[in-house]
Amino acid sequence: AVESMIALCKADPTTGLQTGLPLLIQYLENQTNNAVRLGASQLLHKILSAVDVEVVPFVKPLLPVIMSMMTDPLVDCAKQASQSFALLVRMAPLVRDQVPIVWSSNSNLCEEAGGVVEHLIHGRPLEPIVLPDVIRRELLSSGIKLRAYQEEGVAWLRFLQSVRLNGALCDEMGLGKTLQSLVAVALAHEEERQSSPESRPVSVVVC
Repeated sequence: AVESMIALCKADPTTGLQTGLPLLIQYLENQTNNAVRLGASQLLHKILSAVDVEVVPFVKPLLPVIMSMMTDPLVDCAKQASQSFALLVRMAPLVRDQVPIVWSSNSNLCEEAGGVVEHLIHGRPLEPIVLPDVIRRELLSSGIKLRAYQEEGVAWLRFLQSVRLNGALCDEMGLGKTLQSLVAVALAHEEERQSSPESRPVSVVVC
């Protein structure tokens, strides 16, 4: 089945990728079966290697999925994702004039990821964050107003969360990295409460 899938993608990349990737993504997101996830990540890397430049129309929807896999708790999955990411990055400059092919999938990745892929590939600005009223009121009551660069920092942290990546805010001391981080945590908590009103999200902050 694996060899047949690879052969189909090589013979007719558009049809093969359009048909196989939605199912493959579901396997990649299977957090309960390491063997299935590893097999899917290995197959994806083989397919990307086989189709080469023909994958260009699929780069945008694939990048967020693969980026999320780069921190997979299964080391072999993370390594395969890093290798696949390296292949896609080589194609990224060709994406500008391509119309991305969109398929229907059950991906749990945040919709913000697509916009940030545009940012990474084309340098387009990140979408500005919209603070929920409860957070905005708390900031105002404390006399805090986020500066533009701080809002960008929060947006970047939100993106990292959306694709399950680690990251860091790096700038001069005293520019509000702690504030940006706490706002990002508060946003994650509020999002969790909105999706599950009974939940009581907890975070550990290590200084």
